[in-house]
Amino acid sequence: MNYLQNVIRILSLDTSVYQDLEKNNRLFFTAFVNVFLTGLFFGLARLYFVFYEGGGGFEDPRLQLLYLLGLFISVAQIFLAHAGFSLLLWAMSRGIKGQAGYFPVYLHTGAATVPLWLGLPMVTLYNWGLLGTFSLLLAAVGLAWGFATIAKSLMASQAFTFLRASIALAITIIFIFSFYVLWYGI
Repeated sequence: MNYLQNVIRILSLDTSVYQDLEKNNRLFFTAFVNVFLTGLFFGLARLYFVFYEGGGGFEDPRLQLLYLLGLFISVAQIFLAHAGFSLLLWAMSRGIKGQAGYFPVYLHTGAATVPLWLGLPMVTLYNWGLLGTFSLLLAAVGLAWGFATIAKSLMASQAFTFLRASIALAITIIFIFSFYVLWYGI
């Protein structure tokens, strides 16, 4: 199967896609491309904010280089955030008797980030007050769908039921949100 067929299977919440990706040695490639595209779309949302607020300053070549650097930083930021999220998810999964190591969880969740292509940029735009309620609705759809795909990927990597995968994922999200609240306040 090609990459687009696998993405469609991930979006349709097909759990067997992860075993097929492992069997065909395509899991690393799919995870890398999906996390890269998540970072790219997140960076483009940030550039949209700069363009929207700055009045379109893309003409100066020095600023174009700076925008490109910002795009690369956004991609690197998403790769780092994905590694940290996967580590926390792996630790929470081990807490409820998960058996797999860190790297399978990292690769499976990386492959499952497809709905976050929509969710993360829309959260970013909503936080900056752009696109209003429309961006909030799209963010909710992307994040809810992302929760389901990541839960399915955790089912495949840890041999969990959907309930156990959802519990591990919910505990991880609550843990991250708690640190966010402690750091920034509400």
